[in-house]
Amino acid sequence: MESRKRPGDYWLDALQDVRYAFWTLGRDPGFTAVSIVILALAIGANIFSVVNTLLLRPLPFPESDRLIWIAPPPSPCGFSCATYSAGAYEELRASNRAYEDVTGYEAFTTADNLRLSRLGESVPATGIEVIGNFFQVLGVQPALGRSFTPDEVRGGAHPVALLTNSYWQRQFNGDTAIVGRPIELNESLFTVVGILPASFDFGAVFSPGSKVDLFLPLDLNKERDWGNIVTLLGRLKPGVTMAQALDDSKRVAPDIYFNVKYPETKGRYKGALQVRSRTMSPARCAVH
Repeated sequence: MESRKRPGDYWLDALQDVRYAFWTLGRDPGFTAVSIVILALAIGANIFSVVNTLLLRPLPFPESDRLIWIAPPPSPCGFSCATYSAGAYEELRASNRAYEDVTGYEAFTTADNLRLSRLGESVPATGIEVIGNFFQVLGVQPALGRSFTPDEVRGGAHPVALLTNSYWQRQFNGDTAIVGRPIELNESLFTVVGILPASFDFGAVFSPGSKVDLFLPLDLNKERDWGNIVTLLGRLKPGVTMAQALDDSKRVAPDIYFNVKYPETKGRYKGALQVRSRTMSPARCAVH
C-alpha cells in the first residue's frame, strides 16, 4: 500500500518542479526570452483591458462628456455617504441650474434578488430599481416597446419591468410578443413594457463584473424614509462645466433637506453635493 504524503512532501515536490523549470529555461536562453516576452504581453494586455473598461473608454451613451457623478469625496462613512435620500434628489432636481436633468438608481441591491416563475420553474434574476427618467437622461432608447411612464414611476396599479437584451434572448428566446405581457416576479405580476438595446450593459458601466437582467421603476414615495439609498448622476446643460456644476451644488446644498418631515435636517448635505469625474469608478458598485 502506498503511504500517504505528509504536507511537507508537497512543498518538496513543488520546489523540485521549480528547480527543474529554471534548469530547463537556463539551457535555452532564446526560449526563455520569448517566454518572458509572451508572459509580459499577456499580463499587460489583461491590465490594459481592466483599465480600459473602468477608466479609459468614454461612457457608451450619447454626449457622454456631459454625464457626471454627483457624489462627495471618499470618506470613512463609506458607501452610505456617497448616496442621497429621495427628498434630496427631488430638491436638487428642482432647484439646480447646471443640469439638463438628474437621475439615479437604488444603490443597495443584491444579486439574484428576484425569482422569475415560468413554465413551472422558479429561476433567479437580478433586478435594479431606477428613477423613472434614468434611461432618458442616459440617452438610451428601448429596442422594443417603451420606457417607464410618470404614472408607473409613482407606483401605479400595474407594476412594470424593462428587460435587458441578453436576458430577453436567454430567458424568452427573443420572443417579441413578450412586450405587453405579464411575467411573474416574486409572486407578483409585472408587465414587460420594453426591451433594452443590446449595446446597453448596466454592469459594465455602473457595477463592473455584475450581471443585471431587468429594471423596475423606483417608487420614491416608498423610499422617502429609508435614508441615503440613491446613487445620483446628472446630464449637464450644454456649455456647463464641472466647475460650474460644483458651484451650483454649493449654492443649493444649504437649502436641501435630508427629509422635509424633519426641519432640523435642512442643510445636512452642505459639502456633500459635489461632482465626480465622468469616468466610471469601481467604487460605484450597485450589485453585491
